[in-house]
Amino acid sequence: MVTSTAGARLLPSPAASRVQSYERMMGMGEVFVTLLTPAASDTSAADDGGGREDELEDRELFSMLEKPRVRYDVEVITKLIVYFGIAWLAVEGNPILFELCGLGLAKMSKAASAVVLLHVLLVLKLVTSVFGHGGHDQAPIAPDTDWATKHMAEEHHINSFDAGSFFNLHDYDSSGTWTPDDIRRTYGLMDESTKNVPEERKAQVVKAVLDLFDRDASGTVSYAEFTVGDARGLKLPDFGLGPGHHGDDEYEYEIHHFEKYHDENTREEDLIHPEDIAHFKKHDQIDQESERQEKLDRMTIVEANIPAKFRRSS
Repeated sequence: MVTSTAGARLLPSPAASRVQSYERMMGMGEVFVTLLTPAASDTSAADDGGGREDELEDRELFSMLEKPRVRYDVEVITKLIVYFGIAWLAVEGNPILFELCGLGLAKMSKAASAVVLLHVLLVLKLVTSVFGHGGHDQAPIAPDTDWATKHMAEEHHINSFDAGSFFNLHDYDSSGTWTPDDIRRTYGLMDESTKNVPEERKAQVVKAVLDLFDRDASGTVSYAEFTVGDARGLKLPDFGLGPGHHGDDEYEYEIHHFEKYHDENTREEDLIHPEDIAHFKKHDQIDQESERQEKLDRMTIVEANIPAKFRRSS
């Protein structure tokens, strides 16, 4: 990640405060500010005869960068640089390119830095015009992939993980053990999609997992039992009951439908798929039930709760 240069001059107020507050909101730290901030050596140029012209040029370019759409796109570019750098490091790549980019931008004036970013913006536009669809698509899953890998890809959009991280992600109360309820939830047996699965079948799933990993017969699976078992080649079985939906309604709708068929630019009137309609209908029902309960809570006597034989006859 590019870091601030010592002695760097801050952006003109109030631009600096707007950019910094925007960065804090987006969780990107000082990356965006740094890319648009010159090094201390740039201050000497401003003191020369051409300093006034440079300042005017800077202001003109910054007025362009203050436009909401441009700011949004530059933020996207910044995130892409950071994420690509992380991915590069993950495969033991050399991050020297990013260091050179940081040094180069630090030596530029604000105007030159802005020009570079605007050129990158044009490239991004070209790339997104070609690859604008399928940003949330997952890599194809091989038919012989084990159930846990399928689950992580489909339910969490994670393609690289180890046994320890899988265990912790599904240790819902952070107790260090998987209880029978944790196993049920991980396999989606508490989700509405498996409501027609017989209770006997659900109990068989839990028993099969415990038989595999519960070495001390405690009725639970510990972190050590799971990770050691995985190292020995034990895998969570695929019982043919689906990928394991265990998120709330909002999460399941977001990851299985909205990310596939919509994006942040989708208008409310475009949410017309059956899944969209069912999702918002459920929201409406929840809101109506909440309003009904609030009315009941405000009543001193709820007539509907009085047994019929004690009610006044009309």
